[in-house]
Amino acid sequence: GCDTYRRSKSLLSVSKSNKGGGFRGKIYAIPSPFVVSTVDQADRFLTEPSIQEMMELAQLTKYAVVGIGGVSSEATFVQRENLTMNELAYIRKENGVGDILGQFYNQSGERLDLSLHRRLIGISIENLKTMYTIGVAGGAEKLEAIHGALRGQYLAVLVTDEETAQSLLSMGR
Repeated sequence: GCDTYRRSKSLLSVSKSNKGGGFRGKIYAIPSPFVVSTVDQADRFLTEPSIQEMMELAQLTKYAVVGIGGVSSEATFVQRENLTMNELAYIRKENGVGDILGQFYNQSGERLDLSLHRRLIGISIENLKTMYTIGVAGGAEKLEAIHGALRGQYLAVLVTDEETAQSLLSMGR
């Protein structure tokens, strides 16, 4: 099977030999903060061999499971103090509706050009388009964020609640 770490296969691998029929895989984390204070700090982190190895491995992955964040003061990204209220206000001014992997996009799913994105340690949301990406989110407060993620074609599958699904269907493309 492919349930063991194989550099040439993927970051998250599915076991072909799992007789139980379930999903098995390995998850590897990038050994760094999610967001750093300056672009220079991000550049230094990205030159670290352990981080470079994980970034290279991430480029090879076939599957990703991501959350979809909203643009509100209650958003996880804000609550974890990765984003200031001033940055949040600027994102709203730029018509940001949601984020995936800390990268914000507008209602059309277009990634915003933000200095914040250059301070993140991780893969670009554009990379998700080459993977089988499962998005997980729900609730009226995330409706615009989910719709933008779908319009941006970042997701292959959305896991959500029935009410959110019905609202999305009524929104159309």
